[in-house]
Amino acid sequence: MAEFRPHPLQFPDSETSVMLEYISLDHTRINMTTRTYIVNKEPKTVQECPLRTFNQYDSVEMTLPCPELVLQPMAMFRDPFRQGKHKIVLCELHSIDGKPLEINSRLKYREFLEKVEKENILVGFEQEFFFIDDDGVPLDFDLTRQDPDICSDSELFQGKTVAVQREVTDGHLHACIYAGLSMYGKIREAIPSEWEYQLGALPVLEACDQLIVSRYILLRLVEMYKLNATFFNPNCLRDTPHRSTLHINFSTQRMREDGGIRYINEALDNISKHNQENIMKHYDLVEGNDYKWRLSGLHSMPKYDELVIKVGCKDRSSLRIPTIVARDGKGYFEERRASSEADPYDVCRVLSGASLFETNGF
Repeated sequence: MAEFRPHPLQFPDSETSVMLEYISLDHTRINMTTRTYIVNKEPKTVQECPLRTFNQYDSVEMTLPCPELVLQPMAMFRDPFRQGKHKIVLCELHSIDGKPLEINSRLKYREFLEKVEKENILVGFEQEFFFIDDDGVPLDFDLTRQDPDICSDSELFQGKTVAVQREVTDGHLHACIYAGLSMYGKIREAIPSEWEYQLGALPVLEACDQLIVSRYILLRLVEMYKLNATFFNPNCLRDTPHRSTLHINFSTQRMREDGGIRYINEALDNISKHNQENIMKHYDLVEGNDYKWRLSGLHSMPKYDELVIKVGCKDRSSLRIPTIVARDGKGYFEERRASSEADPYDVCRVLSGASLFETNGF
């Protein structure tokens, strides 16, 4: 069983040196570049974090001649690993000449939000993920023993690694809360070694930023336990009904006010008028090439070729109005079709545009 390995060296904090961990999404929009910089004063705001550059030669995707890229600090959080004065700094990547980079989906969404600022969009995320072994198979998962539809509750809470998984997920919540993220829970999901944590509701760009940082914290934490985790659907599940998703709870100011159910229904109607394939190609990291497999209509998943809107019931629903929202006549709706590894900036830009505009929303 994996065992937590604390750092063997412990030192008192320096009076003058502060470590800033700069993280940014790379061209995959799920993997991250991470660099540690030392400054001599604790930054109180992200604006006090200095610009830094790195050479694209250092990244997985290299083009010649190798340009320098700018790390532009955009959000700052307490570092739950180093603690004290030290920070995690979420950055956007920019070209050295100021031209926008195609991979910078955060910038695209920032530019979109300027057009709809009055809507005051809030978002919450439900992020699913797997603990996996070195072969990419979920821990304690035995394909020869799985029911074709769903595992029993007794199977969910058995296995050699259940206790350490619970320890890691509890630690992840604590670490994220220490960092300043707005967590609101976690659950064990539908099959062994699948878990979910929830974050939000927050102003939408802030929610997306926090989701990226929460993913980073999880991957750092499992590393300390000598475990692996993935936000992707493991390949071994392709012949089973099981799927992993990223659910988005979405609302505007008008949806949250009395009588807001009218605007929720209007948003759902707007979404239905868009080409759903154009939407779903932004809901994973392979331009929609996987959605026909993922949105199979099996194991409570919606079908890719049907837009099903339900109240309360999650089973096979594409978009859902929670029962309490229908009762109160205001609140939010849930988009249930994004894949668990999806780029939150891209998903929320497309969802915002499709829900607010009848045509050409994004």
